[in-house]
Amino acid sequence: MHDDAPARLLLVEDDARLAALVAESLRRKGWQVDVVGRGDLAIERIRTAPPDLVILDVNLPGGDGFDVCRAGRGGSPGGILLLTARDDDIDQCG
Repeated sequence: MHDDAPARLLLVEDDARLAALVAESLRRKGWQVDVVGRGDLAIERIRTAPPDLVILDVNLPGGDGFDVCRAGRGGSPGGILLLTARDDDIDQCG
């Protein structure tokens, strides 16, 4: 990444309306945002074009957020932020 290039963020959210709102807000803050709505597509995107940050929903079609988190940890040089309404102790990214 060049100093003048915006940081690249991958937003993984299957609710299209929510994803559009969040993406627009992040773009206004200067992020370059890509959005995918499926876990399997997120894993592929992380492997082929690693973002600087992944914001990840837990409940996704095509593989849940925990699957994406486990697969993406080795393929993304940036961080992974897992967002969920779940509150059980078991709901952690191992």
